[in-house]
Amino acid sequence: MRSGSVTIYTHRPEELRDEVANAGFSDVEVLGITGSFLGITDIGARLADPTSKEALLDAMRTVEADPAAVRISGKLMAVARRPLQAP
Repeated sequence: MRSGSVTIYTHRPEELRDEVANAGFSDVEVLGITGSFLGITDIGARLADPTSKEALLDAMRTVEADPAAVRISGKLMAVARRPLQAP
């Protein structure tokens, strides 16, 4: 899809997983980078407080790989193992 001078590629989570696996990577996991946490407007203050920061990061870790949360994420990240190189 073209938007001005920027080319944008979009994937469904399963499409990104398949694309990375087809490139030879293993243990592919697709994570949602944005989603239900976009409404947090005081992120700086929350991250500055150690207790609040840990609670926020725990909550984010809990949902980042949840299939329902991944599907509503505006940004996806694939994490995988690269193929081993022959000696």
